[in-house]
Amino acid sequence: MSTDNRKRTRRKRVNLAPFIKGCIATQKTFGLSGRSLKELSIHLESLRQFCKNTRLCRIEQLTPQLFRAFLDLHAPRGKTHLKLVVWTLRTFGSYLALMQYLPDSPARELSHPVLRRRQKLPRFLRPRELAALLDRAVQHHDLREAAVIMILCSAGLRPREVTLLRARHVNPLRKVLAVTVKGGWLRILPIANVLAEALQEYVQEYGLTGDCALFSNEWGRPIDVRWIERLVRRVARGAGIRRTVTPCMLRHTFATYMADRHGKTITRAFLGHGASASTDAYMHVVPSSYRTYMNMHPHQTLPLEADDEE
Repeated sequence: MSTDNRKRTRRKRVNLAPFIKGCIATQKTFGLSGRSLKELSIHLESLRQFCKNTRLCRIEQLTPQLFRAFLDLHAPRGKTHLKLVVWTLRTFGSYLALMQYLPDSPARELSHPVLRRRQKLPRFLRPRELAALLDRAVQHHDLREAAVIMILCSAGLRPREVTLLRARHVNPLRKVLAVTVKGGWLRILPIANVLAEALQEYVQEYGLTGDCALFSNEWGRPIDVRWIERLVRRVARGAGIRRTVTPCMLRHTFATYMADRHGKTITRAFLGHGASASTDAYMHVVPSSYRTYMNMHPHQTLPLEADDEE
């Protein structure tokens, strides 16, 4: 092949970089988190290199077959990684269809791999342990640390959701809390009277207003997830809990007792789950209810006069 023909071939290859840049910018305006944007950029760059090696000449050559071939390259890395790649392809395909670069998304038929179901029940604190943890936080820690522990135990927030709280998100009079969830939108969460009073006292004590972080560390910076993890471990050790306690374990504790008392629908609303299957993990029986349910068993309630009637 002559030099001129090679140059023509190179000119025919499509450059996906502008399309990728536009996709990332669009997702950023939608409120996608920084971590998710980073994952999206990594996998889209891998897709660009794959299309470059396959000598993609036109954007119309982004077909479902090409996306599946790209997906097969990542299959050996496991289902969790494969799920991220599928999400990337579907996001990119939806952007191309939205901007009318393609008539339809080439990733529309791609489905997420089925991950292994949770085999173990979520770990949660017993009522005595939960009471000891809260008592330790209130009696032996400052107002800031006690408020963080109370939010984790009484509202069931994720650690990252606590780090994103701002002073304007707290409304003690209405007894609600605006929580920033995945996607960047706010979810209005009702809170208990005790928690509302504690947050009102905390906000007034520290003089927090507007868009400043609700919880800051010793250097005046917003707390992070690691800070919360260390706090929970320290309070748990002081409360005499021998097990390893994590912030997620406190969320599981909140969800377990909420499901035991109020059922699946209310628990799902409080946890902010989009799919009901995510709440199924907490629909297990609390051990303290075993005796009650056993006394309700038909063998315990049927009259034992059948033999006499025969």
